[in-house]
Amino acid sequence: MRKRWTWNSCYEADCGGQLASLFDLSLRWILQYEVDCVIPGMKNIEEVKKNVVFGHSAEPLDKKELKQLKKLGKEIGAEYCHRCGYCMPCPQGIIIMGVMDLLRGQMLTLDMKKRSYNEVLKKAFEKRSCHCLQCGQCVEKCPYKLPVPSIMQRAVALFDEG
Repeated sequence: MRKRWTWNSCYEADCGGQLASLFDLSLRWILQYEVDCVIPGMKNIEEVKKNVVFGHSAEPLDKKELKQLKKLGKEIGAEYCHRCGYCMPCPQGIIIMGVMDLLRGQMLTLDMKKRSYNEVLKKAFEKRSCHCLQCGQCVEKCPYKLPVPSIMQRAVALFDEG
């Protein structure tokens, strides 16, 4: 019996933007399998048309491309946030998913991430990652047991301007 998959690649193929630099490779990886539907994130009709053409002409990955995709997958896998929200609410009021999105996303430059963290997030959220008390409640609640407190420490070192 044929496997039937429906894959929402808006979050899966590019890991919510975390694989943006290898988006074509990740889509081509998915298309190597018998899938019924792949839904890459699209913002406008031009992107829909581009994805339709891509879906019909995508070539399988070669060994070098597969190795590149696997390497990035291993790097991201240990700290990949699935955005399920089980870590929330943080007892300190930190919006964990927002901080993790800024850290892992590849769509913004480092300067844009810092500006977002220090201007936008400061106004929108009660607490930033520097308020993490390392209580570990988020790790206990996370089905993937992500090392959230150490990730928050990294965000402070990278983004926080005090």
